[in-house]
Amino acid sequence: MEYCSDAIDAINEQSKEKATQTISFAKLYDISLQSDGDEIKPEMPVNVTIAYDEKTQKDLTVDKKSDVHIIHFAENKKTGEVTAELLDKGTIDITMGESGLAETTFEAESFSVYAVVYTVDFEYEVDGKTYQY
Repeated sequence: MEYCSDAIDAINEQSKEKATQTISFAKLYDISLQSDGDEIKPEMPVNVTIAYDEKTQKDLTVDKKSDVHIIHFAENKKTGEVTAELLDKGTIDITMGESGLAETTFEAESFSVYAVVYTVDFEYEVDGKTYQY
């Protein structure tokens, strides 16, 4: 699975604008809980918080919180196929620190791979002409 390309595809599918988003950074997390070697699955949605120390925040510079996305890579239990699902912005809490992204909190209905993705729009306009790079 190409996590980054699948993530940007999920973001661009939900975008109402032309698909020009590019990933500035992506942090992937394979979330699981185990007890005595057995995997524990949540019986109901749980809040997940991913916090970053100040050193890491410096690498996670964010201009607009609205460009931070959470992607859930959900596995279909019957087929084993993994698909990228963009979490609703209304269910995500983003906290900024002095240096950059401090933490993200979101609701998870299951444990698997999640990505914190920051996108940028590499489209700009000069003298009435639109450029992409």
